[in-house]
Amino acid sequence: MKYILKGAALAGMIAFLAGSSVLGARAAENGEELLHPGYVFMEGTTINGMDVSGMTEEEVLSLVREQVDSSLNAVLTLKGKEDQSVSMKASELGIRWSNPEIIDEAGAAGYGGNILSRYKNRKDLEQEGRDYSVEYSFDREKIAALIKEKCSSFDRKPVDGKLEFKEDGLAYVPGKEGVKLLVDESADAVSDFINHEWDRKDAQIDLKMESLAYEGTEEELAQCTSVLGTYTTYYYSSTWGRRENIATATGKISGTILYPGEEFSTLDTVCPFTYENGYQVAHAYANNKVVESLGGGACQVSTTLYNAVLRAELEVSERHNHSMTVSYVQPSEDACITSSGGLDFKFVNDSDSPIYIYGKAGNGEITMTIYGKEERPENRDVEFQPQILSRTSSWTKHEKDSSLKKGKTRTEYGYTGYSAQLVKIVKEDGKEVSRDIVNKSSYAATPTIVYEGTKR
Repeated sequence: MKYILKGAALAGMIAFLAGSSVLGARAAENGEELLHPGYVFMEGTTINGMDVSGMTEEEVLSLVREQVDSSLNAVLTLKGKEDQSVSMKASELGIRWSNPEIIDEAGAAGYGGNILSRYKNRKDLEQEGRDYSVEYSFDREKIAALIKEKCSSFDRKPVDGKLEFKEDGLAYVPGKEGVKLLVDESADAVSDFINHEWDRKDAQIDLKMESLAYEGTEEELAQCTSVLGTYTTYYYSSTWGRRENIATATGKISGTILYPGEEFSTLDTVCPFTYENGYQVAHAYANNKVVESLGGGACQVSTTLYNAVLRAELEVSERHNHSMTVSYVQPSEDACITSSGGLDFKFVNDSDSPIYIYGKAGNGEITMTIYGKEERPENRDVEFQPQILSRTSSWTKHEKDSSLKKGKTRTEYGYTGYSAQLVKIVKEDGKEVSRDIVNKSSYAATPTIVYEGTKR
């Protein structure tokens, strides 16, 4: 029987008969090596559905590599919530061509065995054809690491709903859900997309995100309609610095929402006492003396809040009196805070509903008001009565002062000492039903010092 080989078959036979000179050849294309670059693909051979009959392995490798490069340059956009997204090339995600050996495998089809088997294999290819698929692989752990690195900014804390004080009352400001990026679940989603859905073109992949609920729904905060307790103190004669400190501390407290069971710390809310945080130097107490200190006057804010809390009948968990009496409330009505000594005023919302603290300072007056859901009987009245238990008078002593001229004097007035207590009186329908001691406080007596000049 006589066989006539034409075209691609002839070229293929020539390459086959060339023996070791062709079979041993190595050709590199973009890092891929071919065992037999001169082999010509038989009729019926396709790669990814593309007919490569009559082409050499070198030609096919070049053509497939172009398609692979196009795929690896495809932009994959990792999508979070709303406008959150990060885009990168498929190759940057670690995707690569994983089976370049199919070029040799497809190119060698129809070349092995004796002449009859080769003929049969080629005829089978012509009649039935065979398609070879380009496959891609990736490292899931690398994808997870890239998601964590590139998309961590997708995390967003929830913004709680809040109340704002308006002229006509409290207005609700809606909150906003937060989101958290789920790295492992997102890596699985990207991997699954690459394996089963990706058409080797630009694409968008939705990452897995967890919604974080916010506190303060309108239903919850709508309960804060009643004034549970309010109190006002005055600071008309205060210096500019002290006025500034009172306004600053009041502003940091005002607007606070406290949910059932939560504890409020005045110190944590108003500190630090620094210029950067809005505070100035003003009078304060230290070691039973009046000194200049950053934040002087903040204790009047905590004291005003203390008295509002008492009238709201919330649980006071920490309160301290000053070392000496203050001018803006009676003994036993004050609440001292010190950042250096760690003295704090704290209270707990032990009611069943949220409370809202509104503070206002200006024109020499500070008012603290606590709003919430009123559940006390209408016939119930509460009043607080400070009581002096004992007094210790100030005394006079004389000291020399070399900064004053001889014959001149300067007087630093002392404080009367007190032992006092605050009594809570509850009445129903005007009749007293209970009388309890809220606190007992002791204030030091200090001397009046007359400084006598010695300077000549």
